[in-house]
Amino acid sequence: MKNETRRQERWGLVAAALTALLAVGGLGWGVWQQVHRLQELAAVEAELRPLLASEQERKQTLLDALDRASSPDYTEEWARVNAGMARPGEVRLIIPPLQETPDIPPTPIRPASPSAQQPHSPSFWEKLWERLFGED
Repeated sequence: MKNETRRQERWGLVAAALTALLAVGGLGWGVWQQVHRLQELAAVEAELRPLLASEQERKQTLLDALDRASSPDYTEEWARVNAGMARPGEVRLIIPPLQETPDIPPTPIRPASPSAQQPHSPSFWEKLWERLFGED
């Protein structure tokens, strides 16, 4: 009976050791999975940092635009510039923008050679004048 109790104690110790080993292994596996997940999250965070910075700049730009649009000066400026309004007693002047002339280089005028001159053919008005009042 002593052998049986010792055998049961050994199997109990082996079972307890295996159970403890499984528990430690499970905890180790869980910790390893958490470390791996944290590395993935750190990589995603590094990718999102520039996007976050640009969105914060955009937010600040929009807040500045909101502050500007909320001021009474903006309303008056918009009414004058975009809507063409003026205060009572004021005269609105519209000055057209100056049009720039294109830079066209002048073409040199060359005298025509006498052989290149063709006989002058009278225009419609010259022909009409000659018919009405005779030839010169």
